[in-house]
Amino acid sequence: MLSNATREVKDYLARVLEDARVRKLMSFLEEDHSRLVDEQCEMALLEAPPLFERRRAEEMARKFAGLGLTNVCVDDALNATAKLQGSLGFGEVLAEAHLDTVFPFETVKKITRGNDRIEAPGISDNCRGLAAILGIVRGIQHAGIVLKKDVTFAGTSGEEGIGDLKGMRNLFMRDPARFDFCLSIDGHGTGHFVFDGTGSRRYSVVFETQGGHSWTDFGVSSAVHAMGRAIANITQIAVPDDPRTSYNVGTVSGGTSVNAIAQKAEMLVDLRSVSNEELDRLEAKFMGAVTAACSEEKARSSRKTDVRVCFRKVGDRPAGKQKENSPAKPLAMASSELLGIKYEDDGPSSTNANIPVYFGVPSLCMGAGGEGGGIHTVEEWFSPADGWRAVQQAALILIATAGLS
Repeated sequence: MLSNATREVKDYLARVLEDARVRKLMSFLEEDHSRLVDEQCEMALLEAPPLFERRRAEEMARKFAGLGLTNVCVDDALNATAKLQGSLGFGEVLAEAHLDTVFPFETVKKITRGNDRIEAPGISDNCRGLAAILGIVRGIQHAGIVLKKDVTFAGTSGEEGIGDLKGMRNLFMRDPARFDFCLSIDGHGTGHFVFDGTGSRRYSVVFETQGGHSWTDFGVSSAVHAMGRAIANITQIAVPDDPRTSYNVGTVSGGTSVNAIAQKAEMLVDLRSVSNEELDRLEAKFMGAVTAACSEEKARSSRKTDVRVCFRKVGDRPAGKQKENSPAKPLAMASSELLGIKYEDDGPSSTNANIPVYFGVPSLCMGAGGEGGGIHTVEEWFSPADGWRAVQQAALILIATAGLS
């Protein structure tokens, strides 16, 4: 059942859909579907590992300019941005999709296109989102739509892995109140939405000690053994189900030989929660567990050799929750009902929208249509059937938040 707020939004969206220009836009997006899929494939061939998105950013900037947008640039964070000028002279909305993929250079060898399936690393995440952004701009221009607020369209850097939301930080840190709304388009799927941000902190933890020969120096402290103790301690940390919180030791490395007591070892640790306060508590417990493991390894050592530990934060994504009066969820629910799309709230996740949500800016992250699978693997695939429907929905939400002039 729709809430009163959602019913009001639905009535507003229905009036927007009655406008002849919006109807023209909706028809165009369905007709433009094949071209959008072609652009999606073109983007996949321009590889863009996190922090190395320049070629793809420059291509997005070139396309923005070709579509008649103004203030086109690739900024110092490797975001490709451009502006669609509004009629009011104040107010601004952001519509963005991330440029980067998880894959290193020379992963994408070719695009395999069948009748109903396209295969290529990154084809869905997030070449689909980038193509949707371009399709929406093209449709707005084709339909002659003028919006009240300015719209900044962006291909953003650093969403994946070590990118740590670099592009979005660059857009928001200088002026968190710049945007009135943020629409993030990410991957495939129709009617799937994320509203709240899962926070994460990622650490490289390095253990160092004297080490030695496995026979003649038996009993001295081992960096690998200290790391093992730390992992065991971490797994004993109790975390709440609500707010949902998790931890993971993702990779481990260290030592030099099977017959050498390790002088150095390293592990990468991922801490997550939908609550920044709970993330603070987990971080403190994690550090305490690791420090205690080093003391335990020294105490076990027959020569009482020290184990040194160094924590280096390699990722820090803030958690965030929509304000009670945020229009994001009513817009998603009402537009889904009006367009005959099954609505799904996918729950909190870690997306580009973490940054605006953290700063209190109404935001949502949604899929760009079609179906897909094998995400973050070299077997990634995308099926474009009816993909235009989610692009229509994204365009409707954008027009509703920017205002139809």
